[in-house]
Amino acid sequence: MHIGIDIVEVPRIAKALNRGNKGFLNAVYTAGEAAHIEQAHAGDVRAAGIWAAKEAVVKAFGVGFSEGVTFRDVEVRYTATGQPQAVLSGKLASLAVDRSLQVLSISISHTENYAVATALVGPVSAEVRPV
Repeated sequence: MHIGIDIVEVPRIAKALNRGNKGFLNAVYTAGEAAHIEQAHAGDVRAAGIWAAKEAVVKAFGVGFSEGVTFRDVEVRYTATGQPQAVLSGKLASLAVDRSLQVLSISISHTENYAVATALVGPVSAEVRPV
């Protein structure tokens, strides 16, 4: 099992989002994430949480944003009950297959000023069982 964690300052993400164009939003977030951010009451807080989750996932894989892995290789989606899930694509998905690893769980939390996320990565054969 591998764990990744990240914390980010919400104002830093808000500043990048509010530069006047959607360059940052489109470079870092998938279309689904961007729509989720734009629909949220506190979009900058939501964006920071998703950013932290992406960082936590790549840290859990031990690669960070290197070896061809990009921000858009991790997409954060939400279940009907609001639980975040990480969906992999691109180079990170290939790395996961090569290493027989999968994202077992992610968790995101935030305040007005900070967002934090954790990711748990483990073998494809691992099961996550409800407690």
